[in-house]
Amino acid sequence: MLLPFEILQSIFVENFNKMKALQIILYSVLSGILIFVSTPALRQLIENPNFMEFREQFIFFTGICTMIFMTTAMLISLRIPLISKYLKGLDKAYSVHKNLGLAAAVSLSFHYLAEDAPKWLYNAGLLKINENYLSENNNEFFHESGLLAALIAFFLIIILLIITQIHKIPYHWFRSTHKIFSVVYLFAAYHAVLSLIDRHWQFSLGGILLIFIIFLGIIASLVSILAKIGEKRKFSAKIVKIDIFCKNILDVYLSVENQEFKYKAGQYVFLKFSFSSEPHPFTISSFDMKRKILRFSIKDLGDFTHNLFNIAKIGDEVEVEGAYGEFLFEDDFNRQIWIAAGIGITPFMARLDYFSTNKNNKQIFLFYSSRGHKNEIFPKDLEQICSLNNVKLIHVNTLENQRITIDFIKEKSGDLENASLWFCGNENFGHSLLKWLKFSNFDMKNLHYDTFNMR
Repeated sequence: MLLPFEILQSIFVENFNKMKALQIILYSVLSGILIFVSTPALRQLIENPNFMEFREQFIFFTGICTMIFMTTAMLISLRIPLISKYLKGLDKAYSVHKNLGLAAAVSLSFHYLAEDAPKWLYNAGLLKINENYLSENNNEFFHESGLLAALIAFFLIIILLIITQIHKIPYHWFRSTHKIFSVVYLFAAYHAVLSLIDRHWQFSLGGILLIFIIFLGIIASLVSILAKIGEKRKFSAKIVKIDIFCKNILDVYLSVENQEFKYKAGQYVFLKFSFSSEPHPFTISSFDMKRKILRFSIKDLGDFTHNLFNIAKIGDEVEVEGAYGEFLFEDDFNRQIWIAAGIGITPFMARLDYFSTNKNNKQIFLFYSSRGHKNEIFPKDLEQICSLNNVKLIHVNTLENQRITIDFIKEKSGDLENASLWFCGNENFGHSLLKWLKFSNFDMKNLHYDTFNMR
C-alpha cells in the first residue's frame, strides 16, 4: 500500500492531515468498487470483454466514485460533531474536504474524457469502431438533460477548484463562490440518478446503495443552500470591553449572558462582526463562567483584523458559532510539551486559565516563540501564571535569531518519548516542526495542533 499512497501524496494539497484524507479517498474508492460489483455492470463487462464495453463501465465506475467523493465532502462541510471528532477537529475536516474536492475533479475528468474522447477520435477518423457503439438508445429527454447537467457540473467544479487554489483571491470572494458547490452537487446528483434509470439498475443492490448516498448528499446540499450549517450553535453576544496590547494585539471581551454555551479550554468559535458579512475563526483565550464573558486575543495580521482594530467598539453585536476543535489537552501522558508561536499562545492561555480552578497534575513545558524579550511578551502576566500553575516557561526571542528546534526542546524538557506535543503557530513553523519530528522518529499520534486555513 505504500506506493499508491506515495504517488497520491505528490498530487494532493500539502497539509498535516494528508494521510487521513488519503485514507478516506481510498475508502471511497473501495465503496465505489463495492457498489459497482453490486450492479449488473461487472457481469456485462465479463460477458462482453471489448474496448467499448470497458469504456461504458469505466464511465459508470468513475461516476460512482465522483458522487461518493462529492457526497463525503458535502457531509464534512456540515460541521457534524461526530465527523469532526473522527477527523481530529474541524480544521482537519476542512483539509479532508478540500482533498475530496480535488479527488472528485480528477475522477470527473476521467468520467468526462471516457464519455467524449472516443467520439472525438471517431469524428477525426482516428478511431475505427462500429458507429452503433456511440449511439444512444435511451429516453432522449432524460438522457440529454442528464448529460447537460453533468456538463454544467463538470465545468463549474473545475472553475471553482481553480478559485480555491488561487490564494490571492480574497477570502470573502472564495467563500461566496464556494457556496455554489451545493448547487453543483444537485446537477451531478440529477445526472447520476438518471444514468441509473437509463440502465434500469436503480433497483439493484448497488443502485439502491448509490441512491442512498446521493440522498444524503442532497440533504447536505439543501442544508448548505438554506444557510443552516451550524445553526444550532449560533447565538448573539455583545462586546463589553476592548484592550490593545503593543498596538497590534486586540483583546475583545464578549458577554454571552443568558446563553447556553458549552466550551472546553483550547477550542475556538466563528465570530461574525457587524461590519463583516463572513464569520472568522478565533480561539477563546479564556471564559469567565460566572460572569459569562468570553475573551479573544486577536493579532493585526490582515485586512479583516485591521478593520477590526479600527471599527469594533463596545456595545457591538457579534454572532458567535461554536465551540469547535479537538485541541483539548486531554491525554494519558504525565508530561506535555507545549509549543506556541506568536498569537498561537491563545489556546495555551485558555488551558492556563482552566488551571486557575482545576489543579495541574502534569509536568508541562511551554516553549513560546515571539518577537521581543520576555518582559515584552503577551500576555504580560504569562510568566506569573505559568509559575503559579507548575508550568515551566521557556521563551525564545526571534529578534535575536533564537529558534525552537527539536534539539532545543530535548535540551530543555528531556527526551520526547513518553510525552505529548501540542503546537499552535504559523503554518511555515508548523511544517518545519513536522519535518523535524519525523526525522526524530517521533510518534505522530502524539502530536496535536490546530490550523485555521479554511480554504
